[in-house]
Amino acid sequence: MIQKLNSQSKNVRGYSLLVLANRSDRKAIPKIIDLMSDESAMVRSCAVGALGHLKASEAILAIQKCMEDPNSEVRKSAIKAAIDIGDQTVFSKLDKISKEDPEIRNLLDYAKSKL
Repeated sequence: MIQKLNSQSKNVRGYSLLVLANRSDRKAIPKIIDLMSDESAMVRSCAVGALGHLKASEAILAIQKCMEDPNSEVRKSAIKAAIDIGDQTVFSKLDKISKEDPEIRNLLDYAKSKL
């Protein structure tokens, strides 16, 4: 399945990321991190979500970087992933970002309720 992450098709890359996360395939984490800079926002969002699902704390810096992605879905996935991993620094970043987007405000409220 890891080989499919090199597919020409963004749909195959995205689907493969989801399958690997659902299989809890931690060997794929380095390759998943690489896909966080994919040209497709959908693939970036899936990559960040997969890392959150895998609780890949080794990817937290890359996840934090995705909180500044130009695509709002990628930013939201990054916030959710940071929450899932338990990154405490997410709150300071979210206060600023949440003022711009009500969905992000809801994620912040969700995160605070989990802790």
